[in-house]
Amino acid sequence: MKLQCRSSLTFKVPINRSVKVCSSQSNKGDQKHVAKTIVIVSAGGNDGSGATSSGNPLTGGSGNHPLRFWAYFFAVFLFLGGAIGFYRRGSLASLLAGGLTAAVFFACSYFLRGSTALPAARVAFGVSLILGLAMGRRFFNSRKFFPAGIVASFSLSSAAWFAYCGL
Repeated sequence: MKLQCRSSLTFKVPINRSVKVCSSQSNKGDQKHVAKTIVIVSAGGNDGSGATSSGNPLTGGSGNHPLRFWAYFFAVFLFLGGAIGFYRRGSLASLLAGGLTAAVFFACSYFLRGSTALPAARVAFGVSLILGLAMGRRFFNSRKFFPAGIVASFSLSSAAWFAYCGL
């Protein structure tokens, strides 16, 4: 059944969803107008069908996840951090940890599109949370903001952002 609206108001909310408040009026016998309000939450366009031109990446559409480019940036950030740690201190552990987590984020950023977006977002969320907690613990023990505090801040922010955008 197609919804006929005399007046409507559409709100855009995160991740390609819209909320449409539609009011229609009808005549019944001697009563002049009876107002009805309908709220439609759709996963895309504002016609209530749930379809968009690019699709919804969290439900198997063809579009990109909103955090795909953030995952690319974070992967580069982690790799460069590990390389700088190795260059400045000779820390092989920094190089390996930075390289491995960067590889995971590069893979996640590649798969953050279409039907593989949701599992990749969950992996990126988990890695961000574990890395943030580990580096946060290291920051609280050493009280040195560089590098543990910076990595903990970025990682926990990334985990919160993935949780906000939907898992």
